[in-house]
Amino acid sequence: MATGALAEGFAVYDLKTVTLDDPRFAGGTYERKKETKNIIVGCMTCGDDPTAVSVRLGRSTDGTEGRFRSGETTIEKMRGICQQRDPKCQLTRLDVGAAVGWVTQYNLGPTEGSTAVLFLDGDVLTIRAVSDSRNRTGSNMAAALRHLAPQIVGE
Repeated sequence: MATGALAEGFAVYDLKTVTLDDPRFAGGTYERKKETKNIIVGCMTCGDDPTAVSVRLGRSTDGTEGRFRSGETTIEKMRGICQQRDPKCQLTRLDVGAAVGWVTQYNLGPTEGSTAVLFLDGDVLTIRAVSDSRNRTGSNMAAALRHLAPQIVGE
């Protein structure tokens, strides 16, 4: 294998090595399940509020990253699609290290959701936060983007 190939894509491919700092998540005591390509963090003391954060590593081979980086797929176009599903949907551009993507905040019936998607050299990182509270969902997504995404993407 050429050593140049090691510099492409994300810095981490085994999510079991990612450091989780649970107090960064809002509203309770969290338990976690860490696997090679997935992390699930769920609040065990949030009562009836289904509060969770999931992190998933994957590959993107459909050209989405290239269209986004080139400007063919714009934030405005994507925001319009999101708002067709939920008029209150918010979608903004997201950059972490060399990775590019977007983060959304939307309504799923009684549940509030937020999804971040980051691309780098064909790698894709998807982070989802859900809760009954829009503030808790946003706070948990912000914590994941500050503390988990940089570890995975690299800087």
